[in-house]
Amino acid sequence: MLDNMLSMMEIYSSRLEQLVADRTAELAQEKAKTDRLLYLMLPPSVAEQLKSGRTVVPEFFDAVSIFFSDIVGFTNIASQSKPLEVVELLNDLYTAFDDVIFMHDVYKVETIGDAYMCVSGCPRRNGRRHASEIAEMALDLICTVASVKVRHRPSESLQLRVGLHTGPCAAGVVGVAMPRYCLFGDTVNMASRMESTGKALHIHISSDMQTALEELNCGFLTLERGFIQVKGKGITKTYWLVGREGYTKPLPPSFTVLRQVLEDVNSRPPSPSNASLNVGDGMYSALRKTSLAVSGITMMSESDDGSVVAPCSPVRSESGVDTSFPFPRRHRISNDTSNSIPVVTQNDDAFDETDDVRTKTVTIAVEDPKQQGTIPRIEIS
Repeated sequence: MLDNMLSMMEIYSSRLEQLVADRTAELAQEKAKTDRLLYLMLPPSVAEQLKSGRTVVPEFFDAVSIFFSDIVGFTNIASQSKPLEVVELLNDLYTAFDDVIFMHDVYKVETIGDAYMCVSGCPRRNGRRHASEIAEMALDLICTVASVKVRHRPSESLQLRVGLHTGPCAAGVVGVAMPRYCLFGDTVNMASRMESTGKALHIHISSDMQTALEELNCGFLTLERGFIQVKGKGITKTYWLVGREGYTKPLPPSFTVLRQVLEDVNSRPPSPSNASLNVGDGMYSALRKTSLAVSGITMMSESDDGSVVAPCSPVRSESGVDTSFPFPRRHRISNDTSNSIPVVTQNDDAFDETDDVRTKTVTIAVEDPKQQGTIPRIEIS
């Protein structure tokens, strides 16, 4: 009987050991799942501090680069779709985006609807490399969005609008029950403004971002957009990121147009000392020291009478309407504006028909920073 009892105890002990091993393995698997979810919600370094019970102290970063994007026309798509179809679309889009982000030294801060926010250089500092990381990622995402299909609307194509800015910011964890890693500072606001004032299938960058990319000398190509009105900032010079030397992924046609304009601008001889107007798709370079932004005009040359004549070529307005005409357009500059800041104040889409000639007038007010009010204007017909 004693032998039987000992035998049963051995069997029970072995089963108990196996049960403990199984439970331990299950616990490890569940812990790994929990950690993965936590690392998706928070940066790994921050998550480790929270797991160990330590308080996450807010940090200040001297320089980071921030990415903002949204889908142009998403509100219209969502209004004509069922809620589950919208969820499906965003899931497909963000799954594709997350795969791209994984290839770069970038942290996804948050998504709100179709808005997407990322940062490089925070919380993991990477020297000055943050600018090139976020710019390269932006190019990759522009390429990726073309492959994302709207399942319930196959004919619909998604158009990404991107804004980039670099500068200082503070970062820390906000909340206890549902902690979130948040960024604070004017850099966040400026990056958001770059996105909101940009265009579909364009990467709009600030002058600080352009300077950072230029200093890195990594082959990024930028085209001056000109001076635009930025809420809370006033008149600000901005740029388009149009590519990178050696970049082989297929970019949208809009980038091809901007690259052609950039090559044309770089190949043009220096402008004469007298005031002249050089116009490119998405950019006006006006007068000797200033530039301004009006989209859709091709490069021009100056005629003998002092006006500027554009070749006959397609021109599209912001609404996408073809406004090209079968004749040269003449552009005259009134008064000297060499020390002024040009600002687009009116874009008249109405057409005048006089002697079978249709014209479109864009009035550009030029503000003198030393004087009150608006002074000389450039009228383009």
